Amino acid sequence: MTALGRGARLLCERRLHILALAAALAATGYLRVFHVIVAAPGHPFAAIAVEMAGTYLLLALLIVAVISFCEARWPPGGRRCAALVLMHGGVLAAASAALAMTPLGTSQTVRVGIQPGGPLFTYLLWLSWFAAGLMTWYYAARGRSERMARALGEAGVERQRAQQRLIESRLQVLQARVDPQALLARLERLEATYAKSFREGEEALDLLIDELHGATQRASIPPQ
Repeated sequence: MTALGRGARLLCERRLHILALAAALAATGYLRVFHVIVAAPGHPFAAIAVEMAGTYLLLALLIVAVISFCEARWPPGGRRCAALVLMHGGVLAAASAALAMTPLGTSQTVRVGIQPGGPLFTYLLWLSWFAAGLMTWYYAARGRSERMARALGEAGVERQRAQQRLIESRLQVLQARVDPQALLARLERLEATYAKSFREGEEALDLLIDELHGATQRASIPPQ
């Protein structure tokens, strides 16, 4: 999959983040002009809310899109940071200018006496840059956490594999020390010894148990 495709997939996965960011930005902007809306004729609360929702949804989409495509294109490091700064700076400046200085984002705010131009552009620009920095930090911290969790999981799997290899090596050592055919022959002789003399059979059995225990203990010592 290309970087563009990976970025688009990340953007789709983060659609709820876009909505949440847009809602937070819209609430901030709405509270900023609420006193103006109250004093305006007709109190166009709904119209201003809809216009602001569209404005900040566009900004939130651009912020998350830049982060997603930079993450898909560059690994963590200086190049990604530089790309994020440059792209956020250019894209958000252009979007803020389009929204603040054209009817695209000001057709309703003009009705309540808020003039488009420099002040609105400055407000949208610093607010979007602040949100971009915050979201960049959030995704960077989230990425580090995911990489650490992945590394811990891989280390756990490798530890289990190492333990499995150690157990297999110990079994091989034990098998080398205790030949099954020789053990069967010893058991047959032990049975014959018991038939001949119970006391001698007990002594032979104790000796066999000691030998098996010693072989097991030596097999359980990890190789140096």
